[in-house]
Amino acid sequence: MKIYIAHDNPYDAGNPYIYTLMDCISQYHSDVKWGWGVSEFWGKNIFSYDIIHFHWPQVFMASDNRRHSMSDFSNRIAELKKKGIRIIATCHDLTCHYRQCAEFSKSFDIVYGMADVIFHLGEYSKKLFERKYPNSNHCLLPHHTFDTVYKEFPLRKDALKRLKLNESNTYVLCLGMFRSEEERKLVIECAKKFKYRKTYFLAPAFMNVSKKYWFKFFPTISRLKQLYYKWKYHIICTGKTWVPITDDEIPFYYAVADVAFVHRLKILNSGNAILPMLFKKIVVGPDTGNVGEILKQWGYPVFDPEKPKLAYKAIEQGVNLARSNNLPFPKNGQNMLYSTLIVSNMLYEYYQNAIHIVHRIKNI
Repeated sequence: MKIYIAHDNPYDAGNPYIYTLMDCISQYHSDVKWGWGVSEFWGKNIFSYDIIHFHWPQVFMASDNRRHSMSDFSNRIAELKKKGIRIIATCHDLTCHYRQCAEFSKSFDIVYGMADVIFHLGEYSKKLFERKYPNSNHCLLPHHTFDTVYKEFPLRKDALKRLKLNESNTYVLCLGMFRSEEERKLVIECAKKFKYRKTYFLAPAFMNVSKKYWFKFFPTISRLKQLYYKWKYHIICTGKTWVPITDDEIPFYYAVADVAFVHRLKILNSGNAILPMLFKKIVVGPDTGNVGEILKQWGYPVFDPEKPKLAYKAIEQGVNLARSNNLPFPKNGQNMLYSTLIVSNMLYEYYQNAIHIVHRIKNI
């Protein structure tokens, strides 16, 4: 079974989603061979694959460095389909986030419109796409917890020492990129409501900070802003927006966090709504897309993204819930439903089903 992952490098994609599933499948199924890379997609070897699997088509086209047009992209997929190669897509997003690769937004409609199979991380997008793309097969594939990446669970006291934080404070973790000014404003507005409650917002990627100094003595404006946000709003960031903390550091942040806050107003899916489950943390997020659906299913607090100024109330509920030690669903073995092994086995079976169809087509 030969599968091409439409990404320049799945091991340098900004998060572990793709490569963790690939590695887990390879560990238990030696019949699977992987390929990736932009040049591979446009070369002759692409026709040796059984399956082409897209994740973020706009990122894939952006990494092509504009050497190929959207028409080239559409024609290439059509050519692959004619050869009996199955086109599969995982629906991470409905379209581009804000201006992120916006010029390549058409790639979404091209891939989704031509996909034989589309995987969905929740019922919300599945129902939406069943109406919009009726010619595709739509399957549920839950987001996994990255339990093969994060295996260490430090004690809170050790994590506080590592991160140099005060144990008497309450900490709200805002993990993930800040994709727009409105997401920063959301966290700032929430932080204002908690400033006098000894509550701090750990937002590693909140802003980018220059490490240089003026005249060797004076800090840059961005550094002064970082200090201002910490003093004024109790928002703590690392000063880096791309991979602001390492995989080794993430368990320490969760160890000190009382609540995990998904700081999004426009969102379909988020690994940051799933990962806290691995660390047994309460999650608070927007009531929208698959995220809202999943959080409500678990019994976690949600907020109305149309009323961001009231989001702090959901965080209050989350903090109170965490302090009560009465954690809602999922408990105990139920979270195994989202383990990397179980989800990768589901994905392998989906691949197998597609392969059988591929071989029948090629033999006609």
